[in-house]
Amino acid sequence: MDCEVFVKLPPTKLFFRCAVPSMITMVFGALYQIADGLFVGRFIGEDALAAQPGQYFARLDLGTN
Repeated sequence: MDCEVFVKLPPTKLFFRCAVPSMITMVFGALYQIADGLFVGRFIGEDALAAQPGQYFARLDLGTN
């Protein structure tokens, strides 16, 4: 993103220009987690489903979400 955008755009337009892509990314991340939970719970089992939240935070730390 060009640095001039932060100076020239009004705050409201700048907010939406920066926030909307983040919101879309968060929605797709949540959908991935739901689909992952369905597959893990159905095909691997309850113990693997219980361990799933831990691997999510490990991926966040690694930046591979």
